[in-house]
Amino acid sequence: MAAPTGSSGSMLVKNAGGHSDFMGCFVSGYAEACERIRATLLDAPPENGKRVLLYICPECGDVGCGAYSALVRRDRESYVWENFAYQVGEYDSTSLEAVGPFVFELSLYKAGLLNASRF
Repeated sequence: MAAPTGSSGSMLVKNAGGHSDFMGCFVSGYAEACERIRATLLDAPPENGKRVLLYICPECGDVGCGAYSALVRRDRESYVWENFAYQVGEYDSTSLEAVGPFVFELSLYKAGLLNASRF
């Protein structure tokens, strides 16, 4: 599964004005964490969704260092990533209005997540 892109095709972090010192949520050598994130992304509630950290601090993975997140929800045919934000805490976030929403077809989304999280 490719990294979410903005309208210009650039990566989310760059498009949102951030620096390159972030890592994706799937990290080699951390199988349990990858499984937890994969489950969260696949089990998104249908109505209100769930906020998921997509790009995190490469040193510790803590949201307090800054992280990019999206609200992930699903319906019968697709998954939707929307309401992107830059967070520096659980409740302290800046909305990224120019990013998303992104809609992923159900079977392609699941296959992409399984492939991306396989280490």
